[in-house]
Amino acid sequence: MKRLKLIKQSQILEVVVITLLALSVTLKAADGDVQKADLGQELILNGNMEEGNPPDNWQRNNSELSASSDSHSGKQSLKISPSANLGAGFQSFAVKPDTQYQIDFWFKCSSDPDLLYVTIYAKGHSKNSYGDFKRNSGAGWTHWTATFKTPNIPEATTAYVNFNAPAPGKDVLIDDVSIKEVR
Repeated sequence: MKRLKLIKQSQILEVVVITLLALSVTLKAADGDVQKADLGQELILNGNMEEGNPPDNWQRNNSELSASSDSHSGKQSLKISPSANLGAGFQSFAVKPDTQYQIDFWFKCSSDPDLLYVTIYAKGHSKNSYGDFKRNSGAGWTHWTATFKTPNIPEATTAYVNFNAPAPGKDVLIDDVSIKEVR
């Protein structure tokens, strides 16, 4: 387990990255810590959450999904209302083995302390990466960027991104999700 401390607007955010099996994740604050990279095509469908209610192409696990007019950009965001601990909104996307990707997204939590769990894992493998993002209440929309690398196995052709709200009554809003290959 690696414990990283990130400083963002006079607050210390603790991000825990656990690397299991073959998928590693490096979490970075979005205010300049991630170098601009040559990125490939968009892999997430409806990442701007503008189509459908609930937003199209997003699935749920132990949660209700809906569109919220409170958005980072555009007319709506994805609202995740958990019915159990770690209720999720998620989407699968195509990947290549042994390849680095960048995820970029905005989130807003309804509870204090605010908490969002983001998990990325390859199909057929246990959830190999785990990070928690914390922020003080009242901070509004928060921007995060992370890079991750898929396992070096032929079966690593599909991955999933899960946005998990911590518990019932602690809704999370997600907007402007992007995942692209880093070239």
